[in-house]
Amino acid sequence: MKLSIVICVYNTSRPYFRECLESIRSSTLSFSDYEILVVDDGSEVDYSDFIDKYQLRYVKTENRGILAARMYALKLAEGDFIHFYDSDDCSTFNYHAPMLLKAEREGADIVINDWAFLSERAKYICTRDTTIKHDLSYSGDDVLKAFAAQCGREHAYFVLWNKIFKREVLLKAIKEIEALDLTMGPVHYSEDALINFFAFKNARKLVNIHTGYYFYRIHPRQSVNVSSKDKLISQVTSMTDTLGAMMNNIGTNVHKEYIYDCIWKWNELMARSHYSYAKAKKYLDVIPYIKE
Repeated sequence: MKLSIVICVYNTSRPYFRECLESIRSSTLSFSDYEILVVDDGSEVDYSDFIDKYQLRYVKTENRGILAARMYALKLAEGDFIHFYDSDDCSTFNYHAPMLLKAEREGADIVINDWAFLSERAKYICTRDTTIKHDLSYSGDDVLKAFAAQCGREHAYFVLWNKIFKREVLLKAIKEIEALDLTMGPVHYSEDALINFFAFKNARKLVNIHTGYYFYRIHPRQSVNVSSKDKLISQVTSMTDTLGAMMNNIGTNVHKEYIYDCIWKWNELMARSHYSYAKAKKYLDVIPYIKE
């Protein structure tokens, strides 16, 4: 099998999830070339009628957070390549097939494709994104350098949903993640950056392509939205652990010092962002924690 489309779902609204699955099944991919693997991270919403309708491989687990769900899904996936697909998103019909073809022709471990935001009122492309504006090709140690060089400013590098990954690269990545001493608990934030870092570290070639759009949906119930002081603290903890893991696991990359400096700038960017949010929301007792 060429591709596993991995969806980790947790209480996503049924209409959004249905639209997600309809989008995938409308793909130009040959049905025999891919599977849809759904890991339900302990949802209270019942999706049982979707299983037969969309011919899903469906596994339900206890709620352990998105990082644990993704890592578990990877161990079940059977495709040569993996695409992480969020359960409330959708994509154009010709998104996946050209990515697989590009990977096979160029021997790439990671292929990035174009993406756009999707709101209730409009779809809009992030035109400042260099992966959309330019053609990219990186090999060897330059793959991780390219990831770090953005200092956390370009979504396209640290999100999971606009890429396909060679399965072996991700299996190496999660093995390194499992060896980390993470304190963040059930993770609902920054896990995509963590997985991407180790995937880029293990990848030997990265390219991009422009054959359609993945639509990242913006809505009030997104898991990344900060709805309370406790959620802000959780996000700060998760991001701190993630960036610390990156700094401590660059390995023998020839660009090690440059990569470390870029990750530190990313750390400063996130600190300023969380500080500004805490100040605006008057979560003043969180500010010392952010500074620390």
